[in-house]
Amino acid sequence: MSSEDRNGKRRRVNDDNDKNNHEEADEVPSAPPAVVSISAATTEHPVTLTVPILEAIPNFLVEIQSDNEEEASSALEALRQLMRSENLDATANRKEALSCGAHAILVPTMRKWQHNRDFQTFGSHCVQAVAQTNRQSAIVITKMGGVEAILDALKIFSGEIELQKGRQPH
Repeated sequence: MSSEDRNGKRRRVNDDNDKNNHEEADEVPSAPPAVVSISAATTEHPVTLTVPILEAIPNFLVEIQSDNEEEASSALEALRQLMRSENLDATANRKEALSCGAHAILVPTMRKWQHNRDFQTFGSHCVQAVAQTNRQSAIVITKMGGVEAILDALKIFSGEIELQKGRQPH
C-alpha cells in the first residue's frame, strides 16, 4: 500500500490490518495523474451502455419521441391501441400512460409531426384518452396545449372523417 507525504512523494506502507502499525519504506516520487482522452478510452475500451427493458407503455412513450418518423408513428399507433375503449385494460393503461408523462410527450409530438395524418389521428385519440382519465388529467392536457393541438389537426386534415368524428377506429 502507498500514501503521499506533504511533499507529494509516495511512501510504501505495510498494512497488517493494524492501522497503528505502519512501517515506512523507501520514498518513491509520485507520478502526475495520467490524462486519457475520451476518444482513446472509448476506442480501446468501448463502453456498453445499459438499455432499460421497459414495459409496453413506457417503451412506446420513449419511441414516440424518436426522430424516425416510421418508428414514432408505429409506437403512437400501438399506444393508441392500448388506450382504446374496447381494450379491457384501457382505464389502467390510460392511468399508466398519464403517470409516465404521456401528456408531456403527446402534445409536442403532434406539433412536431403536424402535417402527418397518422400522427394527428393517433395523437388526437391518445390525447383524448389521457384527458378522459380523470379531471386533473384533462386540466393538464389543456395546460399543455392539447386542445389547440387537436383543433389544428382538425383544421389541417379537415377531410379526414376518422379524425373529424373524434372516434377511435376499430
